[in-house]
Amino acid sequence: MQHLYAPWRTEYHQQKVDGCVFCSIREGIGDKYVFYKDDICFLVMNRYPYNPAHFMIIPNKHTANLEDLSEKEITHIALMAQKGVIILKKWGAKGINIGFNLGEAGGAGIP
Repeated sequence: MQHLYAPWRTEYHQQKVDGCVFCSIREGIGDKYVFYKDDICFLVMNRYPYNPAHFMIIPNKHTANLEDLSEKEITHIALMAQKGVIILKKWGAKGINIGFNLGEAGGAGIP
């Protein structure tokens, strides 16, 4: 198995955070990377990106399980992804990768 090596992410792997980092960001602690918030989710630039313009759409509901989100929440998040694609294409992106990292085995560094 090959592993992606991203040396600029070393600081991320060395950090230990008490509590949920996403809840802290949602509550306005260290939110300088947040560029959109509403009652369902918030959009934040990844502090340790794998590629340029790497942003995350994070639901306000504290859960590690996609199946815990309502149809309204899932639909809203999909619409936010669509808006993000529009913005990235306006900025000149030639390709965009959209995915869900669910669980540690699925690539989620934080459940």
